[in-house]
This record gives sequence, structure tokens and C-alpha cells, in this order.
Amino acid sequence: MDGTVFTRVDVPVTTVGGHLTVPACRVSPGEMVCWKVDNRRVSIWFPTAGAFPAPALAVQKSGDIEMVVPRNARPGRYQYVIYCHDTDEFAMGDGHPIMEIAEP
Repeated sequence: MDGTVFTRVDVPVTTVGGHLTVPACRVSPGEMVCWKVDNRRVSIWFPTAGAFPAPALAVQKSGDIEMVVPRNARPGRYQYVIYCHDTDEFAMGDGHPIMEIAEP
């Protein structure tokens, strides 16, 4: 990194009632999102263009997965996918997880 300090938005990935759960989050362009997946091996995809430059943000990663929301991200409500390789399940929010990108 170049020394830039980012506002960080933590997104916990937890098990609730036997299901992997992710809360909705609201971020702004330029903020850092940190999915806190602990020791689970997960992959994260944003299939709809506009939020990130590429659909795959993480492939079989664990720990804290950090990604800066691009300054040119389009505002909107994005449904995305988190898949846990250890338990062969998709994380749920209200359906799939939601990230809302606010107007800059």
C-alpha cells in the first residue's frame, strides 16, 4: 500500500442456527471492507459489474479478507456470494449477502 489510511467496515461471517450468516453492509467508495471469516476457507464473488473491477474477490482465503471499494464504484445494492469450502455451503443474509454502496 502507499500509506493511505482507509475507513474500515468490518463484516463478520458467523454461524447462526447451523447456517453461515453474513449481515448486510453499507459502504462508500474508498472504504475498506473486511470480511472476518476466521479459519474458514471461503471464496467471495460479486457477479454483477459495477462494484469491483473483477467478479472474484477471494478464492479459498481465510482470516480477514480486505478489499477497498473502488472510488469509481457505482452506487447501488449488490447481491454477492460467499461460499465456504470447509462446509460446502453458501453464506446467507436475507437471501445471499448484500452490500450497499452509497453515493460518494
